[in-house]
Order: sequence, then structure tokens, then C-alpha cells
Amino acid sequence: MIGGIEVMIEQLRHLVVMSQRNNVAIRVMPFSAGFHPAAATGPFIKLDFPTVANGAPSEPSTVYIEGLTGALFLEKPNEIKRYSEAFADLWEASMIEVESVNYIAKLAREMRQQ
Repeated sequence: MIGGIEVMIEQLRHLVVMSQRNNVAIRVMPFSAGFHPAAATGPFIKLDFPTVANGAPSEPSTVYIEGLTGALFLEKPNEIKRYSEAFADLWEASMIEVESVNYIAKLAREMRQQ
């Protein structure tokens, strides 16, 4: 635990507060779900861009992966598809948003009682 229990409790509470924003969705993958193959992708960010007047994207979708020695930008359609599928698989296997936020709030309460 980095920062101690108070820091961790505050981080959990912050997640609960942020979950109330319209542009934020938090889902928890419980340990009881076991290892999900899509989790092997590691952290990544998929960037989608606004469309122009004709409805086409202004820029192609991009996957951003940060590493120890630099960053990687993936733009090939087959790469974007693989990461989109991995994200969708993880999303579906996770608890729904309400359950996730309730779980996070419960963890914060339990940590407070310790």
C-alpha cells in the first residue's frame, strides 16, 4: 500500500465522486472472475476523433500504449480492431457501473473500520 490507508481510502472515494460525471464510467473486474485473456494487453488508451462534415472521422482511430522507454501509437485497422475487441471483452466481463461504484464505496468503508 503506497501512501498508507488514508491515501488509499481517499483515492477510492475520489473514484466514487468521479463516477458521477457523465463522461466517466468505472467498472471493476473482480478477482472472482479469474484471469481474463484480454487483461494480458496491459494498459492502453484508444483515441477516437470527431467527425467532419461528411461524417468521416477527422483522424483515424489510434491506440496509445506507454512503456518504460517511450510510447507506441498503433493506427493499422487490424491493430485497432484487436484492442477494441479486448476492451469490449473486459467491459462485458466486469461488474456493471452501479455494482462497481458500490463495491468501491464498500471497500472504502471497510478500510475505514480497520
